[in-house]
Amino acid sequence: MKAKKKFNYKNLIDYVGTHPYKVSMDASTFCQLNCPLCPNGKYRLKDTVIGRGYLKFENFKKFLDQNPNIRIIELANYGEVFLNPDLRKILEYSNKKDVRLTIFGGANLNELDEKTAEAIIKYKLRGLSVSIDGATNKTYKIYRKGGNFNRVIKNIKLINKYKKIYHSEFPLLFWQFVIMGHNEHEIPLAKKMAHKLNMTFSPKLNWDSSFSPIKNLDFVKKQVGIENISAEDFEKENKLPYLLTCFQVWESPQINWNGELLGCCVNLKKNFGNVFEEGLEKCLNKEEYKKVKDFLLGKTNMNVLCSTCSAYKTILENPLKKRDLVQYIINAMKTNLSNSEIKKILDNFSFAFYQNIRIRIDTQKILGKIGIVVKRISPRLYFKLKKIKEQTEK
Repeated sequence: MKAKKKFNYKNLIDYVGTHPYKVSMDASTFCQLNCPLCPNGKYRLKDTVIGRGYLKFENFKKFLDQNPNIRIIELANYGEVFLNPDLRKILEYSNKKDVRLTIFGGANLNELDEKTAEAIIKYKLRGLSVSIDGATNKTYKIYRKGGNFNRVIKNIKLINKYKKIYHSEFPLLFWQFVIMGHNEHEIPLAKKMAHKLNMTFSPKLNWDSSFSPIKNLDFVKKQVGIENISAEDFEKENKLPYLLTCFQVWESPQINWNGELLGCCVNLKKNFGNVFEEGLEKCLNKEEYKKVKDFLLGKTNMNVLCSTCSAYKTILENPLKKRDLVQYIINAMKTNLSNSEIKKILDNFSFAFYQNIRIRIDTQKILGKIGIVVKRISPRLYFKLKKIKEQTEK
């Protein structure tokens, strides 16, 4: 019998970092809207490494066939997932391979035909976060330029119709509401509508508060239950950026629609090889990718790729701690995977450690200082941990 390695943090970080159970793969960088603060508005990203295109079914199938360890794929990053003409085939094949798909990165849901609506239920899309920054068309279209509020609500009702037909709880639906000055008065109505549509209301901070700044701070705090209601306030209070996505480099590496490994969702500069052509493991093991990880963990004091990121200064002063990274990975695994899947991943580590994480989850820590970050990256993870914490405190 093969002796299992004694567990240490480096073992788990290295293993998950090169054999991830989850990836983020942009299904489309096309978008029909022109939101003022979106980097992809008017296709401003077309001349960056992101480019314009959509994930083709042939490449998606090849990726799943070559990477049986992948259990979850997040499909949303810079574009609108529902503009991908191969989406129904992608949904069907992922269901056949028992791979869970999510769209927690956000969809504007202005386009949804009957067949696709049925497909996301039939083939079990696990989660869908819909970007709806208002409760009326007049307010909604101030930011979601080119969109139609009534059409979005109609499409949500279409999804709910098929959820009822198939007796399915999936996809879990989230109403993502970016809080701004022009829409804050509609928060109460949006919360009521979300409840009626069987959606979880998920408020989100505006990363650039100079655009439509909040007017009534006390009202907004009371309505959403968040003390820091601007990205600047969050950063002052928690000493870390609101849009901290660095954990993704290990836990859910970002892959562009064309197969190029980006590492994180804000990388617009370069890629680390093509996973469709070279293979995922080879790309994740490239020296340049390892250097990014070393920088994030404080092993080196400079990384050109990260230098334009809003988190760069923070990481320079306060690098990620291995214990926090491991805790994030463990909590994400507990939320996303079954115990048998977790055991399979940790099969090379000590049984005592597996037993420990199987019954333990540090909800207080992850819902505390980095709670809002977790909420943005994975709404499902955040709300599940919050529920566990509330049950524990009763």
